[in-house]
Amino acid sequence: MTQLPAVGYYHDIIAQIASAPDSDKKLDAIERLVAVNETIEVRAGEKLFNDNFAKAQAEVDPVIRDSRNDQVRRPFASHKAIAEVLHPVMAKYGFGVSFSTEALDSQDWVRVIGHLSHGIITRRYPYDAPIETTGAKGTQFTTKQWARASAITFAKRQILIAMWDLMISDGDNDGQRLPPPSNSNVRAQPQEVSLIDHVTGEVFEKPVAISRVDNEYREWARQFIGCCSKLAKTIDDVERWESINVDGIEALQKAEPDLFATVLSRLKGIKDRINETT
Repeated sequence: MTQLPAVGYYHDIIAQIASAPDSDKKLDAIERLVAVNETIEVRAGEKLFNDNFAKAQAEVDPVIRDSRNDQVRRPFASHKAIAEVLHPVMAKYGFGVSFSTEALDSQDWVRVIGHLSHGIITRRYPYDAPIETTGAKGTQFTTKQWARASAITFAKRQILIAMWDLMISDGDNDGQRLPPPSNSNVRAQPQEVSLIDHVTGEVFEKPVAISRVDNEYREWARQFIGCCSKLAKTIDDVERWESINVDGIEALQKAEPDLFATVLSRLKGIKDRINETT
């Protein structure tokens, strides 16, 4: 059996064929050599991908759950926490990740595709996420646009976990991670929300635009949810807070998508609670 030449020599062979006298077989020979060359390059790329993926995966640390879903009372690892663990290792071994969406027949779902690339190889990881705008009792708690953004963020997080087979851990609660569960007997007094604007000093009594300093999105979100929870007595009250603070909510969506998803979840919980008591 004739041994195939190394990949680098195919370009020289193709050049020789192209410069040869015209013949019926010249074009067919070039096409076959190109196909063989592409096959060899893909196989080499697959091997390099697999070798580096194994090395990178061995260096990926567990991801600490740094956020809490108050609706289901469960902690989770935010997209930011996952990225902080993965990105340095991916960069070290030449991996890149990107995301795209595909249209589905149903307008209530969004398909997110994760693309993991290394050299000439790219692998796809699809995930279908529901776009939920209503709670269990049918009460609308967000807009379609915001719900879609939240679904995409959730899907990206799940894709990365599956893509790298990440281990998610609670870590050690050093006071900087998760607050005590809502049914805990211990109340963390520093977490109590003040009804005073931390920028202007204004006392919140009715729906107003909450101030934010530069990139202090977490404090803004904490005050926004606190006001909705403590001052809103009806669904209309909550929606007035949302309407007046729409600029802040949209800025939060762009800057902190995981925190934005948490705010949506908290708003849904507030509206469900109001519905139960009215």
